[in-house]
Amino acid sequence: MSAGHAYEELHHLVDRLSPDQARRLLRLVKTDPELAEATEEERSGPVRRRRLSIAGIGASGEGDRQRS
Repeated sequence: MSAGHAYEELHHLVDRLSPDQARRLLRLVKTDPELAEATEEERSGPVRRRRLSIAGIGASGEGDRQRS
């Protein structure tokens, strides 16, 4: 499994968690010595942020409704 695939799989998993499950997962990560440093607020390098891609939305030139 590549790092990119693992990242996407983990991202989708976290998206499906309830708020209580997300808090529990965060507590587990914070108590793991290898993972805890990833939860620290200050970061020395740039942060990779996901951006919503809207490219192509409405590009077809057709409206949302079908014409009769």
